[in-house]
Amino acid sequence: MGLFGAMGQMITYSGYADNFTRMEQACNIPWILAHGLQIYTGTFYPLFIPLLGWVGTFLTGYGVASLMLFGKLQVQAVALLGVSATWLAAGLAVGASIGSISSPFKIAIATPMCGAIGQEGAILRWTIPLGIAASLLIGLILWGGL
Repeated sequence: MGLFGAMGQMITYSGYADNFTRMEQACNIPWILAHGLQIYTGTFYPLFIPLLGWVGTFLTGYGVASLMLFGKLQVQAVALLGVSATWLAAGLAVGASIGSISSPFKIAIATPMCGAIGQEGAILRWTIPLGIAASLLIGLILWGGL
């Protein structure tokens, strides 16, 4: 968890001068990602925010780590898209929560507790499409509400 927290902070503060008085956007990872997503998704960007949160939790195993990794990205996206920062942050948090059902880390911890050792693959095959579908559904609601 500490490693992902440190990585999130490094990503967030990339591109800043030594004394944090200015930021060079071309070197700031969240700005680069937000700008690229804005170019390729345009007004559909909010549709993919919960999916991004889901991916972060799927990869890290922790919703908080997902928020740390992709939170600054939403701040940059708000500036580019002119949409509500609150709604984008909420969409990311909901997607990160949904990601818990598909996290291999959490499935590996849970299977011994419920007598499902050896069924991790079957659980993942069921929860990954469910998590993606739920994330996209929330994204559709978010996109429609903005």
